[in-house]
Amino acid sequence: MGGEAAACLPYPYYHFLWGASWMSFVSAVYGYATGKPPDVYTAPGAIFFTSILYWFYPVHYSWQYYLDISTVHIMALYSLFRAYNAEFMYAYYAFFCAGVGFFPLGLYYYNRGMYVESTFAHMMLHLVANIGNIVVFSGKYEDICSPKSFMPSMICKQFKNSSL
Repeated sequence: MGGEAAACLPYPYYHFLWGASWMSFVSAVYGYATGKPPDVYTAPGAIFFTSILYWFYPVHYSWQYYLDISTVHIMALYSLFRAYNAEFMYAYYAFFCAGVGFFPLGLYYYNRGMYVESTFAHMMLHLVANIGNIVVFSGKYEDICSPKSFMPSMICKQFKNSSL
């Protein structure tokens, strides 16, 4: 058996980011507690699970890495789509963009071996994006099948006709 792959960051930094991943859990629980539709708070919930899995012992290009990155991309796009016409849609989009802006900054620092700064930038991504989740979860959401929604009417008819 070969040795275990090296973590992409020293322990104190990846342990800190593992802790920062719990912010997604908080925003998912808040979405649930405020009675938002399940498809809305499932996004930060899914990101929480894949992030704690990855940041427990982060190895570049592992299956946990690809699962986390894929989940974040898919759920972020779905959240952007789903926030359309929400009561606090513009505030959410502002927080989302600000949070995502920390990602290239974190990569910049990481690629220069500046792990404190990189970890802080990545933590800010978690913090700002999840503040955005809580803000948008504080307002009203359009029904996914409302006329103002992007959801194609054919899919909505299937939802309404299904036994789920």
